[in-house]
Amino acid sequence: MSRKEEYKEEYKDYWWGENAQFYPGQQSIIKLSTPRVLIRYELEDVLEANFKEFFDSIEEIHWLDGNDLEDTQKETILKEAWDFLIIEEHLLEQDLLEMDDNDDDDEE
Repeated sequence: MSRKEEYKEEYKDYWWGENAQFYPGQQSIIKLSTPRVLIRYELEDVLEANFKEFFDSIEEIHWLDGNDLEDTQKETILKEAWDFLIIEEHLLEQDLLEMDDNDDDDEE
């Protein structure tokens, strides 16, 4: 099964990135489907964090289509962003483990 098949379709419009030139030590989650949002947070504060700690670490939430959403809609999107971040971190860990395994194989 490919990675694409493993994860929910609802996360396909979420992106994870950074702008180290202007926001060092921070990362962002960007949701490109409507309602679009950019969520910027302190990286160090979310390592091994739970949702509340992630929420507390948020530096900026910028609703790109305006801020006329219900609070429940906003909370749902923030939870989806958190779930997306957990998946991305898991994939990164898998990639690092595979790289380590490949390095070990090369040494033999």
